[in-house]
Amino acid sequence: MEWGGSQAEGPVASLILLPRAPLVQTLANSRGEVQSWAMRRFSLLGLMVLALATLLGCSAQRATPSGLSLRPGESLEEVIARAPEGAIIVLSSGKYQANLRLEKSVTIRGAGPETTVIQAFSPGPPVVWVLGKAKVRLENLRIEGGRGGFASLELSSAGILVQDEAQLELQTVKIAQNMASGIFARDRARLSLRDVEILENSRYGLEIYGQVQVFAERAWVYGNKMGGVWAAGEGRLELEGSRVEKNLGPGFWIRESAKVRLWEAELRENQGPGLSLRDSGEAQVSASLVFGHGEAGALLSDEAVLYAYGTIFEANWKGLEIRGGKAFLEGCTILRNRWDGVVVRGKAEIRVERSRFLEGVGSGISASGWARVEVLNSFFEGFTVAGIFGFSNVPVRGEGNEFERNGVPLLGNVEEGVRKPKVASSREFLEFPDPAFSDLQEAVDALLPGGVLTLLPGRYPAGIVVDKPLEIQGNGEAVFVGSKNAPALALVGGAKLRLSGVHVTGGSEGLAMGADSVAELIQCAFRENELGIILWHNAHLYAFQTVISQHPQGGIWLWDESQAILEEVTLLQNELCGICAGGQSSLVLRKSTVSENRGHGGLLLRDFAEVEVWESVFSRNSGYGVSVQHPSCGCPGPGFFGKVSGGGNEFAENYKGPTCPADLIFLAR
Repeated sequence: MEWGGSQAEGPVASLILLPRAPLVQTLANSRGEVQSWAMRRFSLLGLMVLALATLLGCSAQRATPSGLSLRPGESLEEVIARAPEGAIIVLSSGKYQANLRLEKSVTIRGAGPETTVIQAFSPGPPVVWVLGKAKVRLENLRIEGGRGGFASLELSSAGILVQDEAQLELQTVKIAQNMASGIFARDRARLSLRDVEILENSRYGLEIYGQVQVFAERAWVYGNKMGGVWAAGEGRLELEGSRVEKNLGPGFWIRESAKVRLWEAELRENQGPGLSLRDSGEAQVSASLVFGHGEAGALLSDEAVLYAYGTIFEANWKGLEIRGGKAFLEGCTILRNRWDGVVVRGKAEIRVERSRFLEGVGSGISASGWARVEVLNSFFEGFTVAGIFGFSNVPVRGEGNEFERNGVPLLGNVEEGVRKPKVASSREFLEFPDPAFSDLQEAVDALLPGGVLTLLPGRYPAGIVVDKPLEIQGNGEAVFVGSKNAPALALVGGAKLRLSGVHVTGGSEGLAMGADSVAELIQCAFRENELGIILWHNAHLYAFQTVISQHPQGGIWLWDESQAILEEVTLLQNELCGICAGGQSSLVLRKSTVSENRGHGGLLLRDFAEVEVWESVFSRNSGYGVSVQHPSCGCPGPGFFGKVSGGGNEFAENYKGPTCPADLIFLAR
């Protein structure tokens, strides 16, 4: 971006060519004698040098702007009124009360921002108002005390208001404590800021509209009451080596079609998001730090776009929250944010490449709704839930990603191949423990598709993900032990797991199935996880002679278009419900026992689920044996619009009754 200046800093030299004849005449002396060629050449050269020096001196003297200062009793406005175009007005230390309207090109130079102060004289207008096509330069000043507030886009009690096609340069200027914004710019104005502080203004530090263009280097915007920077219209803003911090709102509001470019900038501890992008706003953030915000480091909605390169998002509530629009991250670090590293919702999109996601209470990336996520060659470590949590209806894509010390590496609707295995697949059979593998995930990764892992008796730290076909065998004495924040066992795209003779305990979920994963459970036990088994998306479960007991959040939950067939399964002493079927899921329950479950009872139906219940026993549940989501059944919510079929079931000693509504009692016939 090119920026217009005021006048040149030093003398302007002009070269003027004179007619040749007068010089020739000087070569003859008064008596007509002809000098020698050497003497004539010497004289001609000397005269040319003398003439050129004289002309340059005169030109420089004419081009040097006058340096004006205040006369006794004269106001600053009067000095500006008598100043010629391009004048330099020099102010000594002191406080000057004025509301300056500058429609000519001038430079106002103070003795320093701590000693030379221009303060508003009258309420309403800005302290300095630059308009028309003026080219103004302000140096070594403090501008403060604009009074009256923000009236409209046409008038603001800003420290500086720039409009029309005016150009403004600020060098070593402090703009503070104005009742509107520090700088308000609109129309086609152009601004260049270097070593500028904008602080403690009642609106924003910098506010731009229209087609304004701003370049700022080593600017410091802090403590402003509505936020650091507001950019709207088709404005363009570039900040290099600058800081925007501790403003009482977002660091940046970027709206409409405005575009912001940050290079080696720091956004710190603003009370809103570091960057808030709406409409079609766009930001490019390179080699910068976004740190310590009580909300997201960057918040996107609508059709906004964010490009981030080599930038650190650290210690924010969330690193990035993308509710709409698109984000592109390359070579970034998402570090120690309070919850998730990146949250992607709705129909938003994100592409991540060669980035690092480190430490958070939630997940490195969490996707929901219809969000589209692609992650390439990135690293995830230290998230209590998952490296990538794919709750979106669109599967997470990518390849070459590595995961260490997360609750689970992947969870939910994640395509096969997103994760780079910890070790190369090479074995068809493997017995674990094996000294060749440091943990259970390495052992799982070492199996070829369709391989078999045999577990010796013992307790094994879990938090593993399966993303291929394989079989895990226990003998009833092998126990997976999860952590309270993550599933003990997660299945994602490409998983087809046959699990037999294994006990699972201690996880947020014993088994979490997403994408199109398939699981077959034979003679397993799930006990004392927060939730026993949960299915999302198009997952398929078959369970036989398996016990699911003592889970505070319920035994089995089915969502989306998941499907489960349960035969000779026992659901015992789970809170909330034994089984909950919602979404458009389907459930077949045969020859099973659903007993002593609390909350809503044995089987709760909602949404558009389709359920078949055959030859099962519902006994001593604290709610109903079978019920639907409806206020009359003690369960308010969207309701149940699906189908129920079956027969040959037994209902005994359920606290609220066998079924709700009562006509579901046909299940007993």
